[in-house]
Amino acid sequence: MNLYSDSVISYWSSSEASSLLEKARAEKKRAIEAPQPKRPRANGAGYDPRVAVICISDLPTITSPLFLVQPPKTSLSVMGTTSETTTSARLPSSLISKHGKKKIRPFQNLFASLFKISRQKEEKMRIAEISTPEHFQAAAAPDSQSPSQNQHNQLLSQIQSKIKQTESHPTGTPLPDSLPSELRQLLTNLTQLAPFPAANNSLKLHLWKLSYRLWNACVDFSNAAAIRSPSSNRSSQNVTKLRHVAADMLSLAVDVVGVPSPAIKSASFYYKTGLAWHDHKIFDLASTCFERATDLLSKLDVSKILDAEERKLLLDLNLARSRTAWEISDKNLALTLLNRSKTLLFGSSAHFKALANQFLAFAKAVLSRNENNGSFNDVLKLLNEALNLCEKGLSISRTREETVEIKELKSKTMRFISAVHLQNGEFESVIKCVKVLRENGGEKGDHHASLPVLAMKAWLGLGRYSEAEKELKGMVVNKGIPEGVWVSAVETYFHAVGNAGVETTKGVFLGLLERCHVSARAALRVIHRVVGDGNGIEGLRTRGKVVAELASDERVVALFASEAVAKERTAMHAVLWNCGSGNFRLKDYETSAEMFEKSMLYIPHDLENRVIRAKGYRVLCLCYLGLTQLDRAQEYINEAEKLDPNIICAFLKVLFGSMYGTLNTQFDTEVVVLRTLVTILSQDLDKEAEVLKFLKQAHKRASELGAESFFGKGEVGRREQNWFAVTSWNFGAKCGKEKNYELCAEFLRLVSGFYSLMGVGQMEENNVTICKSLIMTVSAMIASENQNTTPLPDAEVKHAVELLERAGKILTSLSVGNIEGDIHFIYVLNAYDMHGRLNNLESQHHIVKNFAGTKTCSPQYLLQIGLNASQGPRFNAEVATFALSECLSGFLSSPSPNYQDVALIVRRLIAIASIHKGNTDDDAVLGMYKQAYRIMVGLKEGEYPTDEGKWLAMTAWNRAAIPVRMGEINVAKKWMNAGLELARKVTGMETYQAYMEDYVADFEKKFHTQIAGEIQPQQIDRDIRAKCNARGKRT
Repeated sequence: MNLYSDSVISYWSSSEASSLLEKARAEKKRAIEAPQPKRPRANGAGYDPRVAVICISDLPTITSPLFLVQPPKTSLSVMGTTSETTTSARLPSSLISKHGKKKIRPFQNLFASLFKISRQKEEKMRIAEISTPEHFQAAAAPDSQSPSQNQHNQLLSQIQSKIKQTESHPTGTPLPDSLPSELRQLLTNLTQLAPFPAANNSLKLHLWKLSYRLWNACVDFSNAAAIRSPSSNRSSQNVTKLRHVAADMLSLAVDVVGVPSPAIKSASFYYKTGLAWHDHKIFDLASTCFERATDLLSKLDVSKILDAEERKLLLDLNLARSRTAWEISDKNLALTLLNRSKTLLFGSSAHFKALANQFLAFAKAVLSRNENNGSFNDVLKLLNEALNLCEKGLSISRTREETVEIKELKSKTMRFISAVHLQNGEFESVIKCVKVLRENGGEKGDHHASLPVLAMKAWLGLGRYSEAEKELKGMVVNKGIPEGVWVSAVETYFHAVGNAGVETTKGVFLGLLERCHVSARAALRVIHRVVGDGNGIEGLRTRGKVVAELASDERVVALFASEAVAKERTAMHAVLWNCGSGNFRLKDYETSAEMFEKSMLYIPHDLENRVIRAKGYRVLCLCYLGLTQLDRAQEYINEAEKLDPNIICAFLKVLFGSMYGTLNTQFDTEVVVLRTLVTILSQDLDKEAEVLKFLKQAHKRASELGAESFFGKGEVGRREQNWFAVTSWNFGAKCGKEKNYELCAEFLRLVSGFYSLMGVGQMEENNVTICKSLIMTVSAMIASENQNTTPLPDAEVKHAVELLERAGKILTSLSVGNIEGDIHFIYVLNAYDMHGRLNNLESQHHIVKNFAGTKTCSPQYLLQIGLNASQGPRFNAEVATFALSECLSGFLSSPSPNYQDVALIVRRLIAIASIHKGNTDDDAVLGMYKQAYRIMVGLKEGEYPTDEGKWLAMTAWNRAAIPVRMGEINVAKKWMNAGLELARKVTGMETYQAYMEDYVADFEKKFHTQIAGEIQPQQIDRDIRAKCNARGKRT
């Protein structure tokens, strides 16, 4: 750990300064002449930072009676290594005694400058030791000590003894397991005597010294472990436990007079200890350390912190706490902390980059789960946050290195955004991202190997095959694209384009053969993809010709020549053989013969493969017999007999026949009559029932005869069909406005019925209207049920579920923005209702979970769903918990969360968990309270609603009553601690907090001295109420 000293402003007289300089030069001379002990350090050089004393003679020359002391940075040369550090001096006691108590303030100021602790992540150097001046030690003379001071000194003596034992322990051997626990117990005993008197500053200084010594010993053990072979996890954990003790010890004496920024120094200890626990994957202890550090720093005015390292500590602490929350699956808290970190950037490009990196890391973690359950929407939010931070960081970057680093991070983020858009089917967004990356504001653009692949797949998704072909051909000249990537791109292109892309695929593949080495496996994949499954005779013939050209190319044949690729050669033969067999079954003997001939190129000419070659010749004979080329057929059968004369060739007899019948009768007259009747009836009032009858008749006849036979063919038939569908929609909307919901449902049901009679292509054009009609049909059914106060029959409920399933499939296929968010929300509510009537709880949860992952979903929608699921006759605790948890995550992810809404959701979640789980899963309810506590940590006073905070604290405390009565002491202590921790975060509960602490201490004594059954639970609340009322406080 680097040595630091704070900037100290001192005013000395010239005589005092001269005396000081003389003494300092003498100290420096003795320090140089004295032999320096050598200790191992992480880089291998013998060095103990405690003996590196920088004398005061290195200070600037005194030019005036009153001067400003600014500790300069010097270069320490120790054992051949140089490290830059700020000057730090051990003050000689002789100077203190000479100048006396009245003139000690300048020395005290300089002495105070030794306490600043490094907050750098690397800890290879130790913290400077703290020397306790004699006048502080004299203040603790035994004659003037009170009984409490004697107790303090006794405990400090025992702690010092254990620290000496730690320092003297060989760094190469593991620490005993008992040492951390013994130190922890001594510190606990000392904590019970806190708070210490304000006048007893020497006690606190002594605690600081002991904390530093223990921390430096831990650094020695860590450095030694880094040099030798990796130590056991248990030994490393013991060192971390000692670090935790040192942090708690420093926190106990944090308010030392004369020490600058004591809270920041104590917080840095907790921060580093938390990182160590995080590395050990003990996330609960890491979270505890980070929360203690956050509590210490939350009391400071951030705007008054000017030191760059201290500012960096604030940001790093928030990021570390966020990572730990993410590891324990507390996604809400993790994102909340990242959003709070935006206020800790202080205009530093490095801070913007660090926060953007963390958002990107979380996004990649979500993507790595390989779950397409709507998580892409969450990933996009995280990536967009990272992108915004990169742009802001670029606007304030000052050096070229900073600009380059942030630009690289921005490009990486945009590539991830493009990939997520591609997975979501948002192809236009992919093209925009790729264009921005390539242009890069007029500068040298990004030419990452993934960009042409992303662009090609996006163009394919948009159906613009010419642009996709350009991107694919552009890969040929890009040598940075790995083989597996371009092979996958070729497969994707050909799969999308089909037979029209075979020539392009052939050209790209042959171009790659010229550009670089292509493996046999890659060639096999491309040819297998081109062969595919065909699309009728023309499809197989087209593909077969291209495959024949590729397979007969000398460069491709050479790839399969060696014995190292024998498996690939056999696979290539099988692919070509199967392709020929497919064409043979389709009576395409010409293409079949060509494929069988090319497959012969991949059969070795040896004795082991004679039978296979003979089989190939016999099949070629059959092909040419089918082509009536008897001479060539005779040639192949003769070759087969030479290789395997014992096998008899058989001729296959092919039979085929087909019958076609076409019903050409036209019913144009009927559709015109029905349309005319509907038009006439629609002009009169209150004729909706008769209009519905004729529309149903039209739908029935079209279903029986077929759409083209009833409506007509071509554009005329399409217009007739649209007319009936639109008329049904208009009448449905009219009946809905008139609150005639029964007829409304019937008309809207016909809309989807008419459109479903269209062909596949025409149905896709009207998917949005079909989806709306299906959803609104079910809504009308539910409205009619409420209007008539008669429940829907089971048959109607099942029919409604079928309609909603059709609507759900269409919603999945629609791209974002094609349908209103309100319609999607109504679909979810209807589906939840109908599946609830069928008691299908899993389907309810699945529907809500899928909706939460869409872009149309908002926290307000989820709040409504959660409230709907948590009340009423169809209570579903899982859906309510999921919806409200996601809603809470959405609220906390906003830059400025409304903590009133957050508090209400937390209260509802606790109520649901209490009702649903009861006493069977007490830890789950306790987890809700802990989550609320973690949200409150780091907030300013009054930011979290005070009433809600009091409710949390008091209900958590009161939950300890039943465990006390049942004798479950550990459970009771958990709830009392939870209530006490929450009370400490709520303004106005100071009196409650004091008496809660008294009760907990009394409870501990009773637990050790009484039987659990003798403890009266009523006393938990009664004592506090009585004491609060005595002070005029309201319970």
